[in-house]
Amino acid sequence: MLDNSLSIWVQDAFQITDKSQEKVLILVLGENENIAKSHIQYYQMNHRLRFSFSFNILPLDTYTQYHADEELREILYSETQKLSKNQPLFLFYPDRDLLPQTNTPNLKK
Repeated sequence: MLDNSLSIWVQDAFQITDKSQEKVLILVLGENENIAKSHIQYYQMNHRLRFSFSFNILPLDTYTQYHADEELREILYSETQKLSKNQPLFLFYPDRDLLPQTNTPNLKK
């Protein structure tokens, strides 16, 4: 169960590699916007990833209200169940055939 002081945040971004860029939604568990951003920065440094951000980080409910259809909304809420204090960040690639870090089919495809 999530601590009441923790919120789920979404950062819309592109992951940049030498040859391409790929859309990614970064789901983050944190007490506030600044802590969520810190988790993203730490993850980037630790995994040597580069992201280009489309807009500022938003609370999950705000993001899904304005930027997600019903199908994506259900997937995002389902994926947030994987977040915890030990794993506060999850990358979701909406354009991939399989969900990241699993062998589960991406229902968006």
